[in-house]
Amino acid sequence: MSVVGEEKVDGNGNVRFLDVSLTMGGKVIIDRANMPFVSGDVYVVYGPSGVGKTSLLNMIAGYLRPQSGVVDVRGTVGYLLQDDVLFSRLSALDNVVIAGGGHGVKNIDDVKRRARILLGDVGLGDKGDVLVEFLSGGERQRVRLACVLIEDPDIVLCDEPTTGVDVQRAHEILKLLKTMCAGKTLIVVTHDLLVKEVFSQSHVLQLGDGVLREETV
Repeated sequence: MSVVGEEKVDGNGNVRFLDVSLTMGGKVIIDRANMPFVSGDVYVVYGPSGVGKTSLLNMIAGYLRPQSGVVDVRGTVGYLLQDDVLFSRLSALDNVVIAGGGHGVKNIDDVKRRARILLGDVGLGDKGDVLVEFLSGGERQRVRLACVLIEDPDIVLCDEPTTGVDVQRAHEILKLLKTMCAGKTLIVVTHDLLVKEVFSQSHVLQLGDGVLREETV
């Protein structure tokens, strides 16, 4: 089962896998995994495509339930999906405002102010009024990051954040993640060695053949 809570833990939020098992389509994704994701730390879950990295994030987000065990989540969750889910015919600002305006925020001016600040933080301060369909892939990724962060989640999940961008843009996105998610629990899944390189001082986990384990140097 999954347990997703709003309780704050040390102001950041944490995640624990407690004897978690998941099988999909007859394939064992995770077999009796026990893993703490410590509040405020950064984790890179590395492995080839198809081993179940997205399924791991979906369990943390509460979109997918394991067959057995508990995914214990303490804190609010923001999820940077691999798919581009922006509204192309709306502006960058409107996309971020929509992401931040549907959860009890009554003052739309306050939402817009925070959205503009976030767009500035991700390097798009001059692109707020530009329709998303006219932005580059790297710029769209930055808008998506702003959409995730506008509600200041305790835990940030990132699914293959370097997909669809060149190496230079990938470096820029990863550095933004490091800066803007400082102090949050950040969990990034990837098959890209560049991500491991940029987050070399973080926890690196390997996922494969149903086993989730931390790499040792």
